[in-house]
Amino acid sequence: MNTRSTQDEILFLEGAIKHTEKMATNMLAEYGNGVRPSWVSADLADYGDRISRYKAEIARHSMDNALRRAVADAATFGPVTSAAVHNVSLTELYAIINQTKGKNK
Repeated sequence: MNTRSTQDEILFLEGAIKHTEKMATNMLAEYGNGVRPSWVSADLADYGDRISRYKAEIARHSMDNALRRAVADAATFGPVTSAAVHNVSLTELYAIINQTKGKNK
């Protein structure tokens, strides 16, 4: 059971982003951008993926109710219709859809 508030969850995720960015920066400082062990590139790619997932989760937590309903309906009605029905920005809706695309809920 998750007992954290939405704001606490966002703060946690922002801290996780900073920590992950610091780990990537430290790894780059140690191994550089040139020839390096393959696991370094794999770890850096993993850090980038984590940061993307954390940002998508922050976006999901930050959505207002109308946008949340529009995202949920976009799969059924399409983004354009969903944005019109819920009176939300199509650009904002597409931004959320593209951030969360391919993620299991």
